[in-house]
Amino acid sequence: MAKKIKGKTAKIDHYIVAAYLGGLANAALAILTLFICFFGFKQLDEFTKSAQEKFAFDFNKDFYLENNRNLIMLMDVDCLKFNKEDPKFPVFEAGGPAQKYLTICDAANNEKHAKTRYSSYEIDMLMDLFDQINHFEENGMMNIETIYSDFGWKITTVWECKAIKEYVAWIKSRYNKDLYEGYGKLYNKVIKYEKQKKMPKPGKLPAPEK
Repeated sequence: MAKKIKGKTAKIDHYIVAAYLGGLANAALAILTLFICFFGFKQLDEFTKSAQEKFAFDFNKDFYLENNRNLIMLMDVDCLKFNKEDPKFPVFEAGGPAQKYLTICDAANNEKHAKTRYSSYEIDMLMDLFDQINHFEENGMMNIETIYSDFGWKITTVWECKAIKEYVAWIKSRYNKDLYEGYGKLYNKVIKYEKQKKMPKPGKLPAPEK
């Protein structure tokens, strides 16, 4: 009788040990799975970020075309004026000291002057780029961090230009009030992100001004 009891006890102990070891194996497998998932998601996030940065870099080249480059520069120095005397063909004219900024030298070191008159179609081509960036952000193709880093200055410089404000107001009232709605949203997102970057972290006081 004692042998039977001892045998049954040993058998029970064997099952307990087997169950314990099985539990440890399952726990280890779960930890390993979590470990693999963590690094898998981390690598995926890094790949996505790298892909977005390359996409932004390639898209940024459109802003360095001569027309777009000169237009942004003229807006930055506040030398671009909106002229709507002919409502069928409004134009933008570079005034003030614009010629000083537009004068360049060719390979023979001779001065050459860039044009100082742009059609509304050329402005629209530049503005459409910003509408596209907003579309990319809304569809997860670019994140706001990349947009701010690569395009932030351009976005704010163009949208805040007096001539552009006049043009957007004019074209909205004349054709479609929803025109450049995407660009307006993008501008607000960039301004919001910029403010958040400048805010002190929770629990920390801002650095004293020098």
